[in-house]
Amino acid sequence: MSVVSNVHTLVPFVSGKSQPFTGQRLVKVTCKQTDKMTKAGITALPSVCASVPVLLLEEVKQHSDAMLPHLLTFLEGTQDAIVRSLYEGSKGARKDVRQEEIDLPACLSFLAAKEAGSRLSGDTIKAWFESGMAQALSEVIIGDALKYGDKEGWTEEQTATVGKHVGVYCDVFQLLAGKNLSRASFGDKQWQRLTQILGMILEENPEDAFAQRLSDRMAVIAREVPVADMI
Repeated sequence: MSVVSNVHTLVPFVSGKSQPFTGQRLVKVTCKQTDKMTKAGITALPSVCASVPVLLLEEVKQHSDAMLPHLLTFLEGTQDAIVRSLYEGSKGARKDVRQEEIDLPACLSFLAAKEAGSRLSGDTIKAWFESGMAQALSEVIIGDALKYGDKEGWTEEQTATVGKHVGVYCDVFQLLAGKNLSRASFGDKQWQRLTQILGMILEENPEDAFAQRLSDRMAVIAREVPVADMI
């Protein structure tokens, strides 16, 4: 690929293995073989990637005036996507759009959720859940709900019971990586627990970027914006 060069070599992309050089980001072009292509005798191009330098904010600022017309066009496209999402998410029942649903803060929220959704997967959510505060908080919440008292005093049977419930919590968190989600995809208690756990985590550690991404995802789902349109 490239380290210090103006030429960035395209090399075969291997999912889970291809990585950018330190301080750079990976640009990837993935090509998939579809049934339609196979029937037509067409072979997909090989997937490739390249390690490229990250764009610096200062460099962007230097070209801000020239970027403004393109930025406005981009934001108008974001508004279009929001309206489409709201309309399709309501299955055609929507008859109007509120200004606060398409204003600049709403566009930024939509884009933030899109960015979060593009990188979320069941596996990454599970890894986050098991390695951070989410699992520990789930144990405390469940233990309190079952009136088991202090964790150190739990019996093996109680520990196993809590473990099963924690597994369910983890599964519910993983649902956030799914497609075509709406608020109705979650039970009231499930939604309440997700909100409670994420709120506690972000209150304790506001810098938990992954928890914030999950919170952003939930905010979008609650506004009836289908996740499928953001992936």
